[in-house]
Amino acid sequence: MAESSIVQIVPLANATLFDQDGRPVRMGTLWQTGTVLFVFLRHFACVACRAHAAEVWSQRAKYQVGNTRIIFIGNGQPQFIKTFKEDLQIQDAVIYTDPKLVSFKAAGFQRGFFRALGPKSLINGRKLIRAGHKQGQYEGAMGDLWQLGGLLVIKPDGRVAYHFISESTGDFPAEDEIKETPWIS
Repeated sequence: MAESSIVQIVPLANATLFDQDGRPVRMGTLWQTGTVLFVFLRHFACVACRAHAAEVWSQRAKYQVGNTRIIFIGNGQPQFIKTFKEDLQIQDAVIYTDPKLVSFKAAGFQRGFFRALGPKSLINGRKLIRAGHKQGQYEGAMGDLWQLGGLLVIKPDGRVAYHFISESTGDFPAEDEIKETPWIS
């Protein structure tokens, strides 16, 4: 989807995110200096989110064209960010968390038991595990198990240039769809 009327840009801009040290940042400040590809993750231990984050980061050169930056957003406690980066070997990635899910709601992302653990989710998870991806082993509040993520690209003027809403765990946009997205212009 190229544009979205689902995204509530003012609440999104005002959402408070936290870095790995628990320092707050207002989300709207992140896109003021350039286009941002936000990759919203279910939770830091999710096999699908770990696979998606690793894939996006390994192909970051194709996404970070021009002034575009990649920022990952989880929803667990801030202390899990460092371990997540180390586990996936993405230490240079920018990752924040939104434990209250304000940004997830403002972006229109789905939430629910059957979406997170329904038949499509189980099939996708099984495929990812067979492909060699692993579920994280964190103790504590790694994030909301029922929250789904997606992708959101926001331009410096606050305009939504791309919006993908995951319908199940492991539901990512098709490679062709991302390649044809004109968010760089």
